[in-house]
Amino acid sequence: MLIIWKRKGLLVPVSIVLGLLSSFLPCLINHLFNRIFLKNERIELYTDDLGKIYQNDNRSSFFGIKNVTWTKILFYFPIICIGIPVLTLLIK
Repeated sequence: MLIIWKRKGLLVPVSIVLGLLSSFLPCLINHLFNRIFLKNERIELYTDDLGKIYQNDNRSSFFGIKNVTWTKILFYFPIICIGIPVLTLLIK
C-alpha cells in the first residue's frame, strides 16, 4: 500500500485509528490535531533581489488533500454511509 503525505499529513490516519479505537469521532481527533500541531501552516511568499516571487507552501497534506479538508471528509463520510441506508429503510 502506497501512502503519500507531506509534513504532518500522517496525523490523518493516526486520528482515524485513535478515533476508531477510542469510539470518538475521528473527525474530532483530527480537528484537535489540526488545532494543536498545525497552527502555523500557511503559504508564504518571498522575493529575491531581482523581484522574482517564490512561493513556499508549508501546509500538511495526506494523499494531496489538506488536513483541514480531511476533517470535513471524516465528518460527512459516516453521515452519508449511515444516513442513506437508514433513509431508504424509513421510506420503504
